[in-house]
Amino acid sequence: MAGSREPRGRQRGNGGEDPVNLIAALNHEIRRQVLRRLEASDDALSPAQLARSLKRPLGTVSYHVRVLAGYRAARRVAEVPVRGAVEHFYVSTLEGNELAQALLEETRAGDEAPKQGS
Repeated sequence: MAGSREPRGRQRGNGGEDPVNLIAALNHEIRRQVLRRLEASDDALSPAQLARSLKRPLGTVSYHVRVLAGYRAARRVAEVPVRGAVEHFYVSTLEGNELAQALLEETRAGDEAPKQGS
């Protein structure tokens, strides 16, 4: 779709099985933070819940969740009508992926460190 900001390239493969997709999916701090939250949760989470948890704008988090879903690092598992809209809920597909877990752990300190000017 023209003007779309969806992920480009090899997004059709499973992000958990294709190292190129995995690297692309994890190539942004917010996406790594989202995946950590999804991995830590016993329940599926919506972009709205993730945005509150991460203290980030909903639009920004929604975009990155869609990117993760495009790379198949996250999967939408439910839709719930909320005030005339539909809230989508996602889970991580990277459970048990040792490379993904290592990358998420290795980047945790840098992702969670306070940023200058924040």
